[in-house]
Amino acid sequence: MQRKIIINFMYQVSYQILIIFLPVVTIPIVSDALGPKGLGTYNYITSIAAYFILVGRLGMANYGVREISIVQRDRKKLSEKFWELQFFNSFFSLGSLLVFVVFAFFTDYTVLFLVSGLTVFSCFFDITWFFSGIENFKKITIRNFIVKIISFILILFLINDSDDLLLYFLITSLSMLISQMSLWISLKKYIDWRPVSIKACLSHLKPSLEFFTAKMADTVLKNSTTTILGLMATMGVVGYYSNSVTLMTVSGNIVNVMNTVMIPRMSALFSEDDERGMINLLEKSLHLQLFFTIAIMFGVIAISNQMIDWFFGSEFANMKYILPWMAPVIVFQSFQMAVATQYLIPKKEMKEYNISVFIGAVITSVLTVSLIPLIGVYGAVIGINGGYIVMSALRFKGLLKETTFKFDYIKISKYIIAGLSMWLVIYFTTNGLTANVITTLSQILIGVTVYFGVTAILNVNPIYDVIKKKIVKN
Repeated sequence: MQRKIIINFMYQVSYQILIIFLPVVTIPIVSDALGPKGLGTYNYITSIAAYFILVGRLGMANYGVREISIVQRDRKKLSEKFWELQFFNSFFSLGSLLVFVVFAFFTDYTVLFLVSGLTVFSCFFDITWFFSGIENFKKITIRNFIVKIISFILILFLINDSDDLLLYFLITSLSMLISQMSLWISLKKYIDWRPVSIKACLSHLKPSLEFFTAKMADTVLKNSTTTILGLMATMGVVGYYSNSVTLMTVSGNIVNVMNTVMIPRMSALFSEDDERGMINLLEKSLHLQLFFTIAIMFGVIAISNQMIDWFFGSEFANMKYILPWMAPVIVFQSFQMAVATQYLIPKKEMKEYNISVFIGAVITSVLTVSLIPLIGVYGAVIGINGGYIVMSALRFKGLLKETTFKFDYIKISKYIIAGLSMWLVIYFTTNGLTANVITTLSQILIGVTVYFGVTAILNVNPIYDVIKKKIVKN
């Protein structure tokens, strides 16, 4: 069991490394080619498409994984469950696509919206939830690797200036569609065709709506700031902000992968009434995530000033004043997601899950709408930080109240001390250096060395502890 978790984790980590590596190359290329306005337009349209994708999937990303994981060892039940969920999903995905196409004709960017509609159409073919539920992350990872590499090559050679915005939409949208369709090729290995009744399909409506409600609020939380900025500010401002959000997302992806891998395992533990096992795993994974996210947060703050000039280009210089204030999102977004995916979802506590996401989304939207007219893009920054902080606080409070979960506050405070030390050392040793890739790599090397060293000295470095145990054992 433990070996399977580790293998799945490594598959996901390898893919997340690719996700981190590719943007390192593509973000500066796309930013330089499309400019703040073009990039802002792209992110504004995709933020709206995200709402239709949300309806098209109707909570399947989490609900589907949970339902499949429960019956994964019985081929007959697995087949029946798959076809029930897939026919159920088909109705909403095609319905959402129809509404999106109609909506596109009432916008100023009709052609771009229609091309973006391919991502909405991809929901019809999306069965990632099935392979996640049977814990076959190898299949998902290999597929994503191939599609991402091909997409990267096309962007590298074909996206050259602002006139290529439509082509960029086409590449990214088709990549998603092809990626989803490719998984169907190997599906027959795991299931058989089973006729299902309409009643059986509709039985998934109520429970999936519970996940949908949370996902809707989560999508609003993540995308509302970009959408509102697009409506209330210029596309250039959207470009500065969306690039900052992208960098935060990329920075946290390598840590958040643990959440995806743990859903099936936590669901299995819950089905066995092993709550103590769930809490033990959650305690370990949360502390491990905080070890990394706190380091990443301070690292982003430390290197952002010099990295932006060479990485994004002079047109995106305003990001220097936005990115540092976005850094806390890395910690709080990862924390709230861990509690949700590793505890609330496996235990089917959707009410608590939905309430926290809904409140977080409301906080984000209210702060963003209220503050953008007063302080511009910083209103969106405050909004997204506020939403994640409130959501994390609510989930943490519930976790302490309902379980025996214990936080090691001393350990976390030492992580923060190490992070602050890393930030200060990077600042005072590299502040006067020229902004280029060598400087950024030097800053990262210094940061990793300082953080690893300080946490090891303070005896709170899990990596050092593993190495030390290996040495003692040998």
